[in-house]
Amino acid sequence: MVRAIRSFVVELLGETVLEMLLTVVSLCVVAVLAVAFIWSWQRSPVLAGGVGGTVVLFLGYGAWDSLRPARPGRNRRLAGAASLTFFVAVVIGFYA
Repeated sequence: MVRAIRSFVVELLGETVLEMLLTVVSLCVVAVLAVAFIWSWQRSPVLAGGVGGTVVLFLGYGAWDSLRPARPGRNRRLAGAASLTFFVAVVIGFYA
């Protein structure tokens, strides 16, 4: 009985610590992106808007590619990078 309780407490504490670590990392990433956007907006609003639009298009392409069926013989490097970036952005967004 004591082993079961100890195992449960150790698992609970481990998951809690990892959850808090992931939350802090995701909040830091969002904060760095916000500061970078504000800094670039002060330098050149057109360039900041262009880069922001390009990032949104890249994430949209990743979302679209992850939903369509895969066909053999297609080069998937850019699509794979876009899909991975989209999923990372979704995870960070949910945690932030």
